[in-house]
Amino acid sequence: MQARKHTRNQNACDVCRNRRVKCRYTQGEFCDGCQSLGVPCTSNRPRRRRGPPNRHAAQDATSEIPTYPVQASPAQSIQGTSPFLSIESPLYSPGLYGTLSLLGSDTLIHSVLDDWFEHIHPLAPIIHRRRFLSRLRAGDANNDPVFCGLVISVLCATCATLRRKSFTEYHPLITLERGVGVIQTYNLLPVEGPYSLDWCVAKYNLTTASMAQRDMTDPWIYRTFNEAIMGTRYLLSFKLGEMTGMDGELLKRLNCLLVISMINLDMLGDPILGRLAFDSNQTHLPNPLTDLDLDLDLDLSHNPNPEIPPCHGESISYVPGLTHLLTIFLSWHTCQTDRFYMPAEKVLANGLLRIQTSLDDLPPELRWRGGLSRPQNATPGHDVQIANIFVTSLYVRSNLLQQFGTSSSVQNQKEHRSIVSDLLEVLYHLPQPILEANGYSLIPKIRDIGAAYLEVLQIGEEGGVRVAIEDEAKGKLERLLRKLGVLDFRPALAEDT
Repeated sequence: MQARKHTRNQNACDVCRNRRVKCRYTQGEFCDGCQSLGVPCTSNRPRRRRGPPNRHAAQDATSEIPTYPVQASPAQSIQGTSPFLSIESPLYSPGLYGTLSLLGSDTLIHSVLDDWFEHIHPLAPIIHRRRFLSRLRAGDANNDPVFCGLVISVLCATCATLRRKSFTEYHPLITLERGVGVIQTYNLLPVEGPYSLDWCVAKYNLTTASMAQRDMTDPWIYRTFNEAIMGTRYLLSFKLGEMTGMDGELLKRLNCLLVISMINLDMLGDPILGRLAFDSNQTHLPNPLTDLDLDLDLDLSHNPNPEIPPCHGESISYVPGLTHLLTIFLSWHTCQTDRFYMPAEKVLANGLLRIQTSLDDLPPELRWRGGLSRPQNATPGHDVQIANIFVTSLYVRSNLLQQFGTSSSVQNQKEHRSIVSDLLEVLYHLPQPILEANGYSLIPKIRDIGAAYLEVLQIGEEGGVRVAIEDEAKGKLERLLRKLGVLDFRPALAEDT
């Protein structure tokens, strides 16, 4: 039988041709791909003729297309090649920030970035604000595709975290789907690298944003997450000594966040392909430096507008909260090794002790005071960290009790009741914006704590199943579900997925 000849669609629009995907028209004048990305559907790109190209015509054509110079990847550098990635100009009238204008006006982009540094930076202090904004104003997003991808990743992570604010102020212009679509259309973050701090941070931001809106069965999340892990591991192993002090500290902070994410996924039962080893001598532990401390490595002489308004994240270090959060997760990770050498009771006791020790060592501005007066240097960013640290500590305690405790034990049931009571105190005393700044990360932890508590309530002291649950326990579960319903805000997801 003669093979069926494959015919190509010569009438594909410019965007679909550039993305190398099928151009389908379901309804309307725009193709399905351009409708999903929210970009104009045009066919302005000239069709290439068969046969050898005209050398002079090719030179004239390429001279009109802006290019993003891309440095060679580690593997390519060994071979001595220096490729240049040619990216077609956006099919629109660009604003001040070029490709970024596909996602909204310059004012809207700055508003989202301000929300990132105001609310999310305390949990992920991996971007130096003054340098980032200086590069943006200097036009680096128009010349450096990786930096452009980094900016888009920050926009995506902000919208995925502040979902209620995103739906009322940013939707539908800035969404995860549109941001990823622009990155893929213009190949801003090539899979082959080159590995850099901007590239790794962008991959991490896209991963966390996707985790908030998609299921972990999505292979795209696994790929992006493991790209961030591999890039960070490469930079830590081979390029850390060549980096500036600022970039080295930011890379170490990113390493902490990736280790935390890996352990958290382990707790949820999701396997990870890549691994980051956190050495016991703490050579990769970041120092508690502020942005002002890191400014010594910052050269703003090329910046045409260095007058950037100050922010609380510049004079205050949020690194101590990050390292204490890492210590809590490492307590769970250590128990998974100790279980092969110690009895369950000893593993549980050591794990709970390590968690409590980490909480006792918190600086004053990060300690839970139950709504009482705060230290003078405490900021809303510290409150965001407090919510994350204490909910995580309760989550890890509950998980360890499930693994190494006995459900019918009176002491075990008492511990679970204490965990739920402490969780309700944190959730109902902290303001709603503080909880929402933690994004989706709190929701699975609260669910897991509630499920463990319900399981303990249904098991009697003799191991049998209880028919009725006490009114006090029912009240706690109802309050927990009520708060969980408020936090799990998803009105925009039906349109974006």
